[in-house]
Amino acid sequence: MEDLTFILPVRIESIIRLENFLAVLQFLRSTKSKIIVIEADNYTKDVKKRPNLL
Repeated sequence: MEDLTFILPVRIESIIRLENFLAVLQFLRSTKSKIIVIEADNYTKDVKKRPNLL
């Protein structure tokens, strides 16, 4: 599946959604496919700045 690209629109509004997204991301990384993540929200919540969540 190396020639496949996944586009993931993400809206993280709770810890549960973040955990689900990370589980999906972990699985997709094992496929060696390209992954594009797009934040689908009106404003950025800067989840990447919370190292204890990622």
